[in-house]
Amino acid sequence: MKDANHAIELDPGNAIAYDNRGLALYAMGESEESKVKIEEAVRDFSKAINLDPKYADQYIHRGRCYYFLGQIQEALKDFNTAISLNPKLVGAYRWRAKTFEKLGHHDSAVADRNKVKSLGYRD
Repeated sequence: MKDANHAIELDPGNAIAYDNRGLALYAMGESEESKVKIEEAVRDFSKAINLDPKYADQYIHRGRCYYFLGQIQEALKDFNTAISLNPKLVGAYRWRAKTFEKLGHHDSAVADRNKVKSLGYRD
């Protein structure tokens, strides 16, 4: 966290620094079950996306936060964006499958799980 804060101080236009701080906040929020940390992570991922909207991983990271916060439609939108930017991102399909399950869209979830397998990932 300290390193990410320092990187942002040195270069406030560095999308990766915001992404890294968002990941740290997300991890803290998950371990503490703190929605406040997850909401802070969403702000950092959003800032990173504004700085570099073509970096697909940031959408997965923010989507995971939205999923955790129960903002399922926002999560789905971010996973869809990540996939449109990089159709080989296994994590986007995995999280989108989880999101589809939560929405009751079982056929779509199965299709995404099959896509994960076709990309060579095995649980």
